[in-house]
Amino acid sequence: MGVGGPQRAVGGASAPWLARAKAGLGTAVADQGPVLASGLGAPLRAEAMGGRVAPGAEGPELGARLVAK
Repeated sequence: MGVGGPQRAVGGASAPWLARAKAGLGTAVADQGPVLASGLGAPLRAEAMGGRVAPGAEGPELGARLVAK
């Protein structure tokens, strides 16, 4: 599943379909199906698996970042 846009996963009030998308991700994970979630899908997957999603203390993480050398 790949989703993206101006919606926010935190709270879920920005789009009524977010709850259904999160439920679908939770079902796929519970059924041990393959799940690819990026962008907005990543925090939805985290919440569907029982994780907590919150805004970053230093603001949004945007753009390219070095993650390893």
